[in-house]
Amino acid sequence: RHARVGARARRYRQAVLMSDEPGTGLPATPWIGVLLAVRFALEILLLAAYAVIGTGLVEGWLGWVLALVLVLLVAGVWGTWLAPKRRIDSPLRVRIALELALFVVAGLGLAVVGHALWGAILVGAEVVAMALLRRPGEHVDAPVQVVAQGQAQDLPVETPQLGQ
Repeated sequence: RHARVGARARRYRQAVLMSDEPGTGLPATPWIGVLLAVRFALEILLLAAYAVIGTGLVEGWLGWVLALVLVLLVAGVWGTWLAPKRRIDSPLRVRIALELALFVVAGLGLAVVGHALWGAILVGAEVVAMALLRRPGEHVDAPVQVVAQGQAQDLPVETPQLGQ
């Protein structure tokens, strides 16, 4: 049972710390807990932003319906492609692009309904949080260094070519 719990914890850390390979996430420091709490708060604020957008675009009860639809849509996308227990495991660069797209659209939507400053703060905080949860100098397409039996090896990351 302890092995299953350990494996689940490793998968969660791997997913949350934005890494494709085990052991390539950030080292355990006291700040990791703070960063993960900020990241969770940003996820909740993202849903709230879409609710504000829905009620701001349409008045009355239809605005509330639109807000509910937008929140459920974003929560579904997040749960399917971005959450630690996601159903579809896509490459890291796809997850980063999708997450940034959700936040940028929310920021633009907030600007449209008259909350441009809050939209800019939301997008800026997400970009900073994403940057802090990556290892310094790590690039999405960078080779992954794997240590096997005391020897470090660089594994190239295959970049898909269009039309193949």
